Amino acid sequence: MGGALGHQLRLRISVTLWYLPMFHGRALTKLGAVGFGTENITVNCGACGAEVTLNDRGRPARYCSNACRQRAFRRRGGSTSRAGDQAIPEPLDSFVGREEEMAALRHLMRSARMVTVVGTAGVGKTRLALEVARRAVGGRKRKFRLVELGSVVDGTRILETIATALGVREAAGEPALRPVVDAINNRRLSLVVDNCEQLTVPCAVVLRELLERCPLLRVLATSREPLGVAGEALLHIEPLPVDGLASGASREQVLASPAVQLFLDRARSAGGELTDLEAVGRLCHRLDGLPLAIELAARRVHSMSVREIEWCLDDQLGLLSESARTAPDRHRNLRAAIDWSYLLLNPVEQQVLRRLAMFPGGLTLAAAERVCGVSGIEPVLTGLVSKSLVRKEGERFRMLEVIRRYGLEQLRAEHEQEQTTRLAARWLADVAEPLLVAAFISPSTHRGFDEEQDNLLTVFELLQDHPDEVDTRVLLAAALTRVWQQRGRRSAAGRLVRTVLDLHGDSVNAPIVMIAGSWLAMTQGEPREALRQAVSAVSAILPQQRPELLVRALKQLGWALSADGRTATSECVRRRVVALCERLDDPLALAHARQDLAWFLLCANDVAESRRLLAMALPVARRGQRPDELGSILHTAGAIELRGGDLHEAKKFFIEVLDVAPDDTHNRPYALEGLAMVAERQGDVQRAGKLFAAARTSRERYGVGATPTWRQWVAEAEARVPAADGPADETVLNYACAVPDVADLVRALLTPVERRVLDLIVGGNSNSQVARRLGISASTVTNHLDAVLAKVRLENRAQVVRWYAETRARCAR
Repeated sequence: MGGALGHQLRLRISVTLWYLPMFHGRALTKLGAVGFGTENITVNCGACGAEVTLNDRGRPARYCSNACRQRAFRRRGGSTSRAGDQAIPEPLDSFVGREEEMAALRHLMRSARMVTVVGTAGVGKTRLALEVARRAVGGRKRKFRLVELGSVVDGTRILETIATALGVREAAGEPALRPVVDAINNRRLSLVVDNCEQLTVPCAVVLRELLERCPLLRVLATSREPLGVAGEALLHIEPLPVDGLASGASREQVLASPAVQLFLDRARSAGGELTDLEAVGRLCHRLDGLPLAIELAARRVHSMSVREIEWCLDDQLGLLSESARTAPDRHRNLRAAIDWSYLLLNPVEQQVLRRLAMFPGGLTLAAAERVCGVSGIEPVLTGLVSKSLVRKEGERFRMLEVIRRYGLEQLRAEHEQEQTTRLAARWLADVAEPLLVAAFISPSTHRGFDEEQDNLLTVFELLQDHPDEVDTRVLLAAALTRVWQQRGRRSAAGRLVRTVLDLHGDSVNAPIVMIAGSWLAMTQGEPREALRQAVSAVSAILPQQRPELLVRALKQLGWALSADGRTATSECVRRRVVALCERLDDPLALAHARQDLAWFLLCANDVAESRRLLAMALPVARRGQRPDELGSILHTAGAIELRGGDLHEAKKFFIEVLDVAPDDTHNRPYALEGLAMVAERQGDVQRAGKLFAAARTSRERYGVGATPTWRQWVAEAEARVPAADGPADETVLNYACAVPDVADLVRALLTPVERRVLDLIVGGNSNSQVARRLGISASTVTNHLDAVLAKVRLENRAQVVRWYAETRARCAR
């Protein structure tokens, strides 16, 4: 009996040791009596935790279903959780506590379409909402998209901000609501709408309208008060629990507190050494468990002891309790933490913090030096970042919203807002003026303005109290109009143009706004209004003796005349633009003027003259332009050769558009359509159909329109090819360009490991041989091969080998 029992025990142990490496750390919940024939082993699914029961003859599966396997694969990939076009940001630090609140929020989100997380400032509403959304993204069909309202001060901009977060552009003549509804409708989408408290009523109106019109939409909002939307479920979150931490708490009780855990975590990140846990507990208690206050205090441990921090905080709490007796305690404590951090700064740091607070879009280092009035500002900003009062995001320095609002109060209290506004206006004008009055505005100009959108709007609104800064205000309005045009916010841009011209139509910079208004009217299908604005701009500029700006106004007038059907007059104006540019010391502006005239003549079927003009413009453009600014000239060259019948040259130019600037979203659809028309002329209607479909997707995604003549050419060619689906995003450029070498094509599509696997498979190696050569498992080789098949849209090993051979043969021709 003992011998049989000992044999069975040894068998159990040996089989347990054989299985354990396969579990990769999964919980083993039950290991039955192990006879190799009939007993079952129960383990937990590596993704969802459900029990998985398998016979012990085969290798244990790691997941209960293929869906869980896919979910775990995505999680292991480590990619940033995406929220459609607006990412759910990956946190830079760990998430501490709030497990019960997370569970409650998930439950509410399953049962209610509108959930609002409510709590005081600094309590962690945003972090909780984003953490729940971030964890929910990995593997579910419902998508989350982040809408940040922290810098929105006008209720009419809420819908526009949602549209921007969704990547939606307004269609000409349509209200802003419709494209947003069209983008959301019939999709399992959740909006995370952050910082609703400053616009409670308009936010409630917009969200109610969207929920009523989009039955599958769900909303997760954060606010300091309920929004009052019908069916709204509320989750009130309080500060982290600190009961029992004031005195007499044991070490175990202190360490178990989420507030203390948060403090210790952030203190370790700041490089602090902590031994006095009792003082940490008292400090967290005095901060009422507010996460923001705790984090601010924890960042000081690298230079102060916890008792010193506690002493400083006590002093400030007494001061602010007397000055704000009617405020809730937690508000006084939060303000004390920020005020205390502010008063610990030296005078230069305080000045920089106050002035930086005026800019919701943040500032670059050079801009901060201009508007803060401090030379050698980098160490000052670095110090503010280390104190968690300022954040560095890329090249810009920003502030948390609650700290920025505090800084604004200090700016007004020190009577510095007027001076800072003037400094900011001068800085923005110095950036904008050379670009806005130039004869040619490059696409990269818009990207520079785009980063300053919130700052432009803030300073523009503040300048209304400065009648001596009218010309600067109008210039900033022109810059802001161009930003909104590029973002597809035509309604906002149109309102701004009308407001500025009504108030300041006699400003020296008003013609710049008129030019923008003319272009905006053209995009909205209003040629008469576009012509009126362009004529007004030219008339206003002529007495000013500003030749570069006159070139821009005349160029816009030529476009407006064409849109209004006055082609003969338009040609005269365009030729006048070329003549003016010949007298300017600006070869690039001349090249674009010639390209513009060449395009006009091409639309009139004068191929020979168009080709002559482009022959002069193209070499200058190649020498002096950024790659993304070369696209329009290359496209015109391709169109000339297409209309002239030289399909080989046309294809080369269209491919070059995609090659020199693959991220040029304006010229990409033009190039794809050009290549589609080349394929249609060559009889490859299947390829033409795919490229036409890819171009349509690109135009819809980026809101890029087309000139009437080009639209007509595309429509005529598209009518002669069968409808087709376009290539996937990651392959469309390679498909369109027909990369001339199979190695380049494989390099563009596959990862380095996938390329090595493909090379070995094409060389005749089996999966096991590939595994031995690369030092990986055969199952890993299978996974890589599956990824290759998915990317080249094939089904099996034989097909991918044949595809490789055929592609090499085709590229060699």
